[in-house]
Amino acid sequence: MKQWKNRSAVSKTGSRTRLPANRYYRHSRLSEYRFLRILRAFADNVPATETARRMRLSDKSVRALYAALRESLLKAAIASPRDFGWAGYYLIEDGYLSKRGHDFVETVFESGLFRDHIARHGLRLRTPRDRGRAVIEVTIRMFCHIAMTGPPPSHLNPETREAIEIMGSISGWIRENMQTEGFLEDYAGFIRRFGKAVERMPGVISIDEIAALRDGATEHRYPATVLYDPLRRYLLKDPL
Repeated sequence: MKQWKNRSAVSKTGSRTRLPANRYYRHSRLSEYRFLRILRAFADNVPATETARRMRLSDKSVRALYAALRESLLKAAIASPRDFGWAGYYLIEDGYLSKRGHDFVETVFESGLFRDHIARHGLRLRTPRDRGRAVIEVTIRMFCHIAMTGPPPSHLNPETREAIEIMGSISGWIRENMQTEGFLEDYAGFIRRFGKAVERMPGVISIDEIAALRDGATEHRYPATVLYDPLRRYLLKDPL
């Protein structure tokens, strides 16, 4: 007779508590085994319609589950910036999409890679939320394909690094002399121009970093695993 595992655990008081049938997807009739098969298909970038056919589920159900996984993908990248090829490190700041992250996402949104992904999966981008989830998913998948073990010291080219150093020295000179009598009046125009240059610099840095990642990236041998493993771990802590 086939023996089934007893999904229960002993609490601190000694009583046995029943574990959920699916630790990743609460209040669902979907078994944990079948859910993980769907999660693996999502990580492998298999379209929802194909996954539904393989699993003998409705297309609507799998599409809804894929949408929930896209939502969790961003949350997981925020929670663990080093996962997904360091996607969170490059995209997120203080729990939100950073200026650099916006630049990455806009670059992906305008790319043929994103258009191909939408066509492959037949995504219906009816709302800004749908578009946002889709482009974040493609952006994170892009990082999963890059073989990085950590953030490089700098992606900036020598000219940009030199400009940053010059701006730093000018900023120090302003701080040292701004209390001098007549300084602000004499250099008001220069300070305004310097301020505008400083405001533009984050955009220049982001463009440099995007170009360096694109030109210097090497392909990861198992990008699906780079996505699957951390997302599975995250869903154990914060299930659907």
